[in-house]
Amino acid sequence: MAVFKRVSKKKFDEIRDTLESFLRSRGWERTFRLKSLDEDEGMKRFIEFFEEISTVIVSVGDMTVYAVPLYYFDPRIHYGYYLVSFLVIKRDPSGYTIKIKYSDSLKGSLEASSHEEVEKFVDEQFGGFIRLLEKAVSTGSPNATKLAELIECLDEIKTISFLEKIYGDEILNDTETISGLHS
Repeated sequence: MAVFKRVSKKKFDEIRDTLESFLRSRGWERTFRLKSLDEDEGMKRFIEFFEEISTVIVSVGDMTVYAVPLYYFDPRIHYGYYLVSFLVIKRDPSGYTIKIKYSDSLKGSLEASSHEEVEKFVDEQFGGFIRLLEKAVSTGSPNATKLAELIECLDEIKTISFLEKIYGDEILNDTETISGLHS
């Protein structure tokens, strides 16, 4: 089952523009420290935006991860576009660390003959990671926190998605591989 949500071009552009506008307004900074989530009104609205659009929300210990995996396909020109973004909120005794990870294909769209082809591509690249993260959280796997912390590394996400394709959920039992990628 694919974890990416198919959306219209209008919705895709709206979400991408909101993400980029927020990041641009913050000087493209992607990590923030706050004593309280109510301390910064703009950040509070951005978190609410993520809560609304996220297709995957997981909590691991003191960390909450919001995932926004989207794609759309333009049948007129046979190109697909994807966007994957994560918002990670981690609480510690001194407050909150908020991290934003964002990647899209607009700089290099992918040629495809159908929306299924685009969905297959993005699912191969990122879907396995998202499925494993959900599974790790739901089963209480000791690797859940390590997977959540890997969100900052798109290459590692793609590697884990590849490994999930080969080994399925069994990769969660391989503490050495996930620890090695985490390190």
